[in-house]
Amino acid sequence: MDDTTPRMAERFRWNIVTREVHGHPLLRQRLRRAIARLERHLQAFPPDAVHLQIRLDGEAQPERITAALTLRLPSNILHAEKAHADAARAVREAVGVLERRLESLKERLRREPAWKRKARRARVAFAAEPLPSGAGPEAAGEIERSLFEMHRPGLARYARRLLGRTAPSLPAEAAEAEVRSLIGEAADKLPALLAEKPARMSERAWHYRLVREAVQARLRRALAAPAAAPPTPPTPPAAPVEQDRVRQALVAALDTALAGLPEAEREIFDLHFHEGFAPDEVAMIVGRPPAEVRRTIEQLSDRLHEALRHEEATAAAAAGTAS
Repeated sequence: MDDTTPRMAERFRWNIVTREVHGHPLLRQRLRRAIARLERHLQAFPPDAVHLQIRLDGEAQPERITAALTLRLPSNILHAEKAHADAARAVREAVGVLERRLESLKERLRREPAWKRKARRARVAFAAEPLPSGAGPEAAGEIERSLFEMHRPGLARYARRLLGRTAPSLPAEAAEAEVRSLIGEAADKLPALLAEKPARMSERAWHYRLVREAVQARLRRALAAPAAAPPTPPTPPAAPVEQDRVRQALVAALDTALAGLPEAEREIFDLHFHEGFAPDEVAMIVGRPPAEVRRTIEQLSDRLHEALRHEEATAAAAAGTAS
C-alpha cells in the first residue's frame, strides 16, 4: 500500500438517513462525490472525531427532497439544509453552505492558542461507503440532541422572555431555575417525539416549538395549582456585561415601544425580530396560518418604524431645546 493512502481507521465517517427516499447504490455514489468537497477543509481535525450525517426527506415538500447535513467536529456542530427535486443536487448545495461555515470556523480557531497546525500527514478522505443502516449517531437521536444543545442559548433567551410575560412576579433566581427546567423538559422529549416532527419544519424551529409547549404546559400547571403565598420581591437583574449593553438597551427600547401588544402578537414579534425566524417558520412554531403571521409582521414593522420615528423626533427636539 502507498504510504500516502489513508488507512481505513483514518477515514472520515458518514451515514445516510432517509424518509421516503430510496438510498440506492447510484445515489450513494453521487453523494460520496458531493461530500468529497469537504475533505480539504477537514484535514486539521482528528478523523475519529469527525462525522457527517446526511438526512434525506422526501415528505418535506411536494416534488422536492430536503437534504439536511450535520457535521460533527470536536466541540463544534455545523448544520445546513437545502431542498431540490434532485437529492444529490440538494446535498451539493448544502455542502456549499458547510464549506463556507467551515472556513469561518477555521478562521476563528486559528486565533486560538490551542489551535496549532498539525504535522504533515497522509490526506484523509471520507469512507467509500456510508455506515450501515442503524449504525452511527442517528440510532439514539444523538444528532438531534446535539443540535438542540447548539440552539440552547437562543432557546433559553426565548423561554426567558415567554416566562417573563406569563409569570412577571417570579423572582430572578427562581425564573432562571425555571428556564433551565423548561429547556431540560423540552430536551428530554426529543427522542420520543422525533417521529412527530413536521416534515417541513426546520430542526431549529421545531426546538423552539418544543420549548414553547413546555412553557404553556408550565402555565397550565400553575393555573391548576392552589394559590400560593405572595411572591417575594424580584431580585434586581445583574448588570449586563459590556458587550451586551447595546443589545440590552435596544431590547428595552423595543419593549417600551411595543408595550401593550396582545400576547399572540408579542410572541410573533419575538420569534421574527429577536430570533430571526422567517414568517412561515413563525407560523409553524405558534400554530397560526402563514398569511395571518405575515400580515401581523407587516403591522408590527409599521408600528415599530412609527415608534422609532417618534423617538428620533423627540430626541431632536430635546437637543434643540438644550442648545
